Amino acid sequence: MPKKQRATEESPQRKAADLLARRPHFSNELRQKLLKKGFEEKQVDEVIEDFKRRGYLDDDDRAFLYLEELGRKRFGKNEAVRRLMLKGLSKDKALSLAGSFFLENDEIANIRYLLDKKKFNLKDVKGLKKAYDFLMRRGFGLDRIREVLRVEDI
Repeated sequence: MPKKQRATEESPQRKAADLLARRPHFSNELRQKLLKKGFEEKQVDEVIEDFKRRGYLDDDDRAFLYLEELGRKRFGKNEAVRRLMLKGLSKDKALSLAGSFFLENDEIANIRYLLDKKKFNLKDVKGLKKAYDFLMRRGFGLDRIREVLRVEDI
């Protein structure tokens, strides 16, 4: 049977279940993927509500897993908030979840680790600027970066 024919016969519930079997999704991610597959908006909304009700789809659980992943990759709180918002969470929700996940001491330890790993020359202005820029892109707050760089005798 040709793929196009099979895709039109597939139900949004089945496709959503297949997607969730591969990896957890945020509800907004799942919604966008189902809409992209050509399912009607009303059907997609019904499937998402049904999956939420059954416990197959939980944005808070998914956000926690995603924050753990970002923490392992040593991103800062600001970048985590930005990425959660891209995944469809509200700014308040993203700030709340990231704030409870990222502790000040962990961020400082991550900054020190990244500075050590990247081996920036912190003795000159150019190296210092590169370090600041890199850490800002990684999502660390300016106050945390300054705190660590002052401790490093800069």
